[in-house]
Amino acid sequence: MVAAETATTCLAIASWDLEAVLLANPALALAILRGVAARLREATEAIRH
Repeated sequence: MVAAETATTCLAIASWDLEAVLLANPALALAILRGVAARLREATEAIRH
């Protein structure tokens, strides 16, 4: 479960629509991958320490 600490607006997008956006915008795909990699790195470090 995820709980927001403040008022939050979320966006839902179908996987095929996201794929189309990412194919049309490779820089966006790269930015998302960098963000996911950073979060994974932080989570891995938190587990190790």
